[in-house]
Amino acid sequence: MQRLLAWSLKLKLSMALRCLVAVSLVLIVAVAREAFGPDFLPFLFFIPVVLGIALILGAGPGLLAAFVSAGASLASYVFAYGHPNYERIGSTTLYTVVLAGLVVFAATLRSMFEQLHEKSEVRELVNTELAHRLKNQLAVVQSIVTQSLRSENVDPTVRSSVSQRLIALGAASNILTQTSWSGGDMQTLCHDVLRHKADACRLRMKGEAAELDARIVLPMALALHELATNAAKYGALSCPEGAPGWVDVAWSDADADGLITLDWIEHGGPTVAPPTRSGFGSRLIDVSIRNTLAGSAAMDYADGRLHCRLKFRPGAAPTPNAA
Repeated sequence: MQRLLAWSLKLKLSMALRCLVAVSLVLIVAVAREAFGPDFLPFLFFIPVVLGIALILGAGPGLLAAFVSAGASLASYVFAYGHPNYERIGSTTLYTVVLAGLVVFAATLRSMFEQLHEKSEVRELVNTELAHRLKNQLAVVQSIVTQSLRSENVDPTVRSSVSQRLIALGAASNILTQTSWSGGDMQTLCHDVLRHKADACRLRMKGEAAELDARIVLPMALALHELATNAAKYGALSCPEGAPGWVDVAWSDADADGLITLDWIEHGGPTVAPPTRSGFGSRLIDVSIRNTLAGSAAMDYADGRLHCRLKFRPGAAPTPNAA
C-alpha cells in the first residue's frame, strides 16, 4: 500500500482527468455488477473501488465516485422495476452518506502520507547535503593536519597514522549520514573501515546484521582501524601480496547480558609477542571499548598470533569511568 501511495503522489494528472478516471472506474464496476441483477449486493462492489480512488486520486475524485456509484445503483433498480421504492431510496441515501465519510477519512490518510513523504524527501535531501559537507570538512581537516605536521617536520609515519585515522572517521561518518545519524550496521562498518587496509580475501568477516547505536559507530570504527593498522605493521596483514596472512573478523549476536562479542584473530603472519609498552593504538582501543562502549578488550598472543576479543553493548550509553 505504501508503494502504491508513493507511486500515486508522482502522478501529474489534472483534476479533470482524475475525475474522468474515477467516473470511468465506477461505471466499469456498475456494468460488471449488472450481470448479477439490481438486487444482488447493490453497493458492496462499489465500496473498495471508491475508497481506492480516494486513496490514490484524492478527496474530490473519491466523493464524485461515491455519488456516481450511488446513482448507478439506483439507476439499475429503476431500469429493472420502473421506479424506486422508499426502502431503496433510504438505503441509497445512507450508503452515500456513510461512503462519503469513509472517502473523507481515506483522503485524510492520503494527505497525511503525502506530508510524511514530503518531509522524508526533505530529510533525505538535507542528509545528503550534510554528508557532502561533512566529507568536504573532513578532507579540509585532513589537509590542514597533514600540512601542519609536514611543516613541523613530523615523522612521515606519524603523518600517515593521523591521516588514516581521519579516513576511518570519515567512513564511520558516511554510515551515520546514510541512516540520518540513527546508527549503523556492524557488517557495513567493518567493510567500510577495513577495506582501506587490505584486500577482501585477507579480511574474512562473519556475523549477522547487528545494529549499532549512533554513539557506538565512531569509537568502534577507531578500534577496528587501530587493529587493522597494527596488523598491517606487525601482524598478518604485514605479509606481502600472495603470502598466507589473513584476519578473521567474527561477531556474535547480543548475549543475555546485551553484549556483542567481536573476535579479531590473525593467521599466517609473522610471530608476534605482547608489546613491552602500551602504545597510542592500544590505549585508544581500551578507552573506546571500556569507557565509550561500556565493554572490555582482551589481547591474547598465544601461539605467536594476536587474538583480540572485544565485548561491548551495541546501544549502551557511555558509562563514567576513570581515565
